[in-house]
Amino acid sequence: MSWSTSSARKTHSRQKLESVRIVSPFLLRTVDPPVESAYGKTVTRLRRVGKRIAVGVEGDLWLVLHLMIAGRLHWRARGAKVSKPRGVAAFDFFQRKPGFD
Repeated sequence: MSWSTSSARKTHSRQKLESVRIVSPFLLRTVDPPVESAYGKTVTRLRRVGKRIAVGVEGDLWLVLHLMIAGRLHWRARGAKVSKPRGVAAFDFFQRKPGFD
């Protein structure tokens, strides 16, 4: 599936982020606040800012991916293996319960 901010908004807006699995150290540019501080928080905003994808979560935290580093984004099942060398990270979301959208 190709990525667009409008399709991502529909798919992941208002979902809770379970975890972020970072495979490549080149993706992580800050350690304060730690990426774990976004765990369990609801996605409130998704934006494309130039060559960056910005994921806003509760508490005014932002996870920002630079597309030159991250490359392509693929939607895969929660917990799916991140394939090296191109896979640099995975965002896992809690499963939505039917009827709770």
